[in-house]
Amino acid sequence: MPTSQTRTTLITDFAPNGVGAITGAEVQDFVASTLFDQGPWSSSTTYAINDLVQYLGVLWRCILGNINFAPPNGTYWTPLSSPLTFANDLTGQSAAITSLVSYTPAATGTFEVGGYVNITAVVTDVLAMQVVYTDENGSGPYTINLLAGIATTGNNSAPATPFRCGGGTSITVKVTLSIGGGTVTFDAGAFIRQVS
Repeated sequence: MPTSQTRTTLITDFAPNGVGAITGAEVQDFVASTLFDQGPWSSSTTYAINDLVQYLGVLWRCILGNINFAPPNGTYWTPLSSPLTFANDLTGQSAAITSLVSYTPAATGTFEVGGYVNITAVVTDVLAMQVVYTDENGSGPYTINLLAGIATTGNNSAPATPFRCGGGTSITVKVTLSIGGGTVTFDAGAFIRQVS
């Protein structure tokens, strides 16, 4: 088992999903360390750099200390296990996003989506985060509201939402606005991962 100093070096030099990435037993030993493992992400926990959390089936490492900023917010978190496709840290947005993240699976399966919206300024607009998909029978498109009716500033995390999607059809996460004559400024991120 590595020493605490070795663990610090492993974290600092970690290259997730890239050349030189640490995999297998080393990762399991690394994650099992009570020095950095904080368990499931919680909105009430204060996280420090290099803390590890599980959130929406993905292992995340804190890259900037925070409280109540959920993964996949790329300002604060980096994934150590890879979701299928990932979009993070779109900052200073003020218009609807028709495709925050999109994926077309080759075969039918069960998928999960997750994300966040951090509203930094709002005046009479209402924001929602949605996933649009076609089911395994080719019916749809269907829309699931991950976050809906958000009209105040602050960080909002979308809970893990599972659904079945047909192969060869697109899964898209988008952010919509109901314009009330004002403006909204927000940061957003989302990911899609296959469960089975």
